[in-house]
Amino acid sequence: MNQSNIGLLHLPDEILFIILKKLDNIDVLYSLLDVGNQRLNMIAQEKMFTKTLNFVIITSFDDILSITDSILDRFCINILPKLNINIKSLILESGSMERILLAADYTNLVELKLFNFNDKIVFNYFTSGSPFHHIFQQQITDLILVYKSDIDILLERQRHNGVHGYILRFFKSLKHLSITGLHSVLSLDNLPSTICSSSILYKLSVSVNNFGDCLALLDGRLKQLTTFIVIIDNMIYNSSVVYNMSQMSNNCNSNNNQLYSIVKYPYLISLCILASHIDYVEQFLNETKTHLPHLTKLKVDYDQLAIVTNNFTRDTTRLNCAKVKQLIIEETLVNKINNKKILILISFQSNKSKQ
Repeated sequence: MNQSNIGLLHLPDEILFIILKKLDNIDVLYSLLDVGNQRLNMIAQEKMFTKTLNFVIITSFDDILSITDSILDRFCINILPKLNINIKSLILESGSMERILLAADYTNLVELKLFNFNDKIVFNYFTSGSPFHHIFQQQITDLILVYKSDIDILLERQRHNGVHGYILRFFKSLKHLSITGLHSVLSLDNLPSTICSSSILYKLSVSVNNFGDCLALLDGRLKQLTTFIVIIDNMIYNSSVVYNMSQMSNNCNSNNNQLYSIVKYPYLISLCILASHIDYVEQFLNETKTHLPHLTKLKVDYDQLAIVTNNFTRDTTRLNCAKVKQLIIEETLVNKINNKKILILISFQSNKSKQ
């Protein structure tokens, strides 16, 4: 047989899997499922191609769209009902969310990522009367919401404060919550510690209004939190403000010789303070202000890190950095040829074995 005439069906399964894994799962399913070939049909239904399905298209202009209606029709009518038990993760555009979720039962769905999110989705679908309430309340453990970029910012900011807390109450199995986008800023000013609380959430990624909101989220209301990724909207920092940490219970150790209490985050293992004011770096790394006994991953601006640690010689910053095994630093360099700034992210991974 001439090698150039060997078709797809003549390749062994191992080679087919290598080729198909380079494609998007949606393309694999649309091209191979129900095309009249039993072998391709079985391959397409393998878990590696059905576990995670991404129905979102990102254009060259960063616009976020759903897949075309003709492709969506075939998936909703013929494909998704057959893959029901295999699907564990869905990536959707909010406009096509309802149709896709109605196409199957999704008994094993645990992760949901929604693009072009807005608060209306909360009021229309994150309710006990929603046809998806069982999936949302009992099954979803990982929820990632990306707010739509062109929504009315004034309208959204009137409502967003209650969204975070409501989601944590409604999604009863939630262990990972990420809410991002220009209009997703959370403010906890003068709100009780029962707002945005959870006994099982271990990872949180949000935008907050100020550093006080950041501290509020770490006051013990999220008892199992181990990874906290935060973007602080208001970069003006008043270092003279003494935050009230009286509600931190066992997470706060008082020091009578200081104006501040030492805040302890016993479960925090990953910390991202990129694009933050240098005072935030000082607050977290200085052991006289904060205690991070289990911090193993740190993302930080290099220049700020060098200043706060006094070129890595300052004793009061050693303790919180002692167990860091992965350090990701951001550095901006200037190209001497074209005078353009280059942003560089460098990751250092420790190979030391655990003691």
